[in-house]
Amino acid sequence: MAVTRGTNVQVIGTLDDPESKNWVVAEGEDCERGQLMALRADGLAYLANAGVGPGQQMPAKGFASEAAVGGERVTLLRHTLMSGWAQDDPGRSLWVGTTDGECVDIAPDGAGDIQQCVGACAGWPDDNAASTEGYIIVNIDDDWESVVDGGYLGIS
Repeated sequence: MAVTRGTNVQVIGTLDDPESKNWVVAEGEDCERGQLMALRADGLAYLANAGVGPGQQMPAKGFASEAAVGGERVTLLRHTLMSGWAQDDPGRSLWVGTTDGECVDIAPDGAGDIQQCVGACAGWPDDNAASTEGYIIVNIDDDWESVVDGGYLGIS
């Protein structure tokens, strides 16, 4: 089973992080709680996407703390614990995915994709592996790599 964001994602706790500021969501980039967001030079927040092409929005700067529509402000969480994630492998790294706003447990590997680690799976309530309400540790890594012809070109 892959990591999937559930319908009841909750923020369990957060560190006081000066980078978890309120950012304005770009028009057309409506987000849900727990989706990954990137910031662009225009100062607006966009749904992060590691896939090569015109939809690529990187690097991710945090997980949305709440749902927001274009023009509204959202706090981007960079270091926290979140619940509500289906996952089956505690300790497995989480990466920005190639679908807008989503994270995955296998790093993208297509030529031109970006690899950025954004956290790790952290288990389930009461160690109940049957639960779909697992925890993830959010730890946004500002270093990232671009996949080039099956190899990696480190960029940060």
